Amino acid sequence: VCSSDLKLRAEDAKDLDLRIALNFSDNGERYLLWLENSVLHHRRLAEGEEVATDAGLTLTKGFFLQMVSGQAGAKDLLTSDDVSLQGSTLDLAKFFGLLDKPDGTFPIVTREF
Repeated sequence: VCSSDLKLRAEDAKDLDLRIALNFSDNGERYLLWLENSVLHHRRLAEGEEVATDAGLTLTKGFFLQMVSGQAGAKDLLTSDDVSLQGSTLDLAKFFGLLDKPDGTFPIVTREF
């Protein structure tokens, strides 16, 4: 999962505990994404492993990459034939609403001599 391409708004996630299943229909990979103590965690699920989740997404990896890069939005997610939702759509929207794409800028610290 492209965690380096995403930024969690930790302050907004402060009191949330969400577990999302991410299933890639084109390559069979499955991941568990979860928020705990304002930290986004992820791990790949073993084949056949079942976990309790609040919501899930089954989609192609290409469509997921379009989502996290901002090329596809919520409307695309809800209307695409390549996507199926499981569980609470409200929890899914809440989860993805906490993720931002970094702006690519960051402060550089230099030492003066």
